[in-house]
Amino acid sequence: MAKKYLIGALAAGIAAFAQGAGRQVRDEGAAAGEWTHDVEAAKAYAKDSGRYLFMNFTGSDWCGWCKLMDEHVFAQPGWQAFAEDNLSLAFVDTPRDSSLVPAKYRARNRSLRDEYDVKGFPTYILFAPDGHVAGRLQAARGGTDMGFVTNVVSLIVEDRIAEFVTPEELADYRLAQEERAAWEADRDRLERDFRMKYDEPRTAARNEIGEAKLAILRRAAEWRRAGVKPNPLAAGKEIRFSDFGRGVVTNGASFGSWTCDWPAAQELAKESGKDILLAFTGPQWCDWGNAMESNVFNTAEWMDWAKDNLVLFYADCPDEANSGGLPEPILAQNATLYKKYGLQGCPFYLLATPEGERYDAFGATAGITPKAQIEAVELLLARHGLDKLAPADEVEQYRDLERREAEAEGKWREGYDMFIAEMDRMVERFKPIADRRNRLFMKAFEAYNAKKESK
Repeated sequence: MAKKYLIGALAAGIAAFAQGAGRQVRDEGAAAGEWTHDVEAAKAYAKDSGRYLFMNFTGSDWCGWCKLMDEHVFAQPGWQAFAEDNLSLAFVDTPRDSSLVPAKYRARNRSLRDEYDVKGFPTYILFAPDGHVAGRLQAARGGTDMGFVTNVVSLIVEDRIAEFVTPEELADYRLAQEERAAWEADRDRLERDFRMKYDEPRTAARNEIGEAKLAILRRAAEWRRAGVKPNPLAAGKEIRFSDFGRGVVTNGASFGSWTCDWPAAQELAKESGKDILLAFTGPQWCDWGNAMESNVFNTAEWMDWAKDNLVLFYADCPDEANSGGLPEPILAQNATLYKKYGLQGCPFYLLATPEGERYDAFGATAGITPKAQIEAVELLLARHGLDKLAPADEVEQYRDLERREAEAEGKWREGYDMFIAEMDRMVERFKPIADRRNRLFMKAFEAYNAKKESK
């Protein structure tokens, strides 16, 4: 006999379907192992069949994690077999393309998101056959279909635990749950107190002090910029571009070109009084370094600025399997510099004095423009030369801001150390609660599986 949740499911013997969640989605009705937009039919099917209702709040055509779950979990045979045997599946979609959801369900989907306080996608809510919420899940990042099945089963076991343990064990389990809830409340209070007492004041101080420091550095950068004259040593020199490591000068150094001759770079820096920018990268393997060259260091705008401001040193750091065609002396030189400056990865960019003393550094920034990178480096140069660039009162003001910043950081560090110590004590307090709760839960989990296997 056809049940009420199947009414409207068939039209001239053909069901209406849309694509989603790793398989097709019904417009109406509900059936074992099939997603449906028809939430009311899915609820009725869950109630009549004694199944749990799995409600999938998704953005099927735009949400990256939703798509990953569709591909790696919901489209996989392990999930599909489990769902067909155990679940009623409701698909509550919020796509950019509204035509993916039947018109009659669009307002209802918005209402369901509000009703169940869904803040982001994907969100999965599991309902018991009688309609109460058994638990929530989110994307299993890097998970598998059977791993996610285990998560769903855990919610079911939690909801039905009274069936699988003795009354005495159930009472102990409930007590462990209450103790865990109290522990979580204490943990949340500890974290909240730390944020209010230390984190938020530190952030406020950083913002206030950072803005004041930045204003001074910008003025110093303007003074520095006003004093920079076209470099006579660059006159008549052709600007050369790095071209991802190719075209770098290997013997000697000149303004407006990159060199991998470290002694020559230092000599040119000492002659001119310019500082050195050392670019540690790997053009044959370092995508971020190559992007920085394309976006910044291989552009005329950057090179035109750099020829009057810096000596450019290029340190190619090939991987162990490929020397990149570099001469052995250059490879040894770059390895020595990499170790000298204590680097742990590429790309990395150091500012150093002509004597090679490192005083500042920066990394790769996705999508940065030559203009933005130039402005950032000018601030670093201004900070290093602040004593010579800014009036004495501004220098003192900047140093005072640095002292305030260090005091705020020190206070935060003190609070953070106390917070971590207290969290460590809380972890020790939680272990016996968790052990007791987990022991009883695993007994119920095994009993649930044994019952399933016996059917």
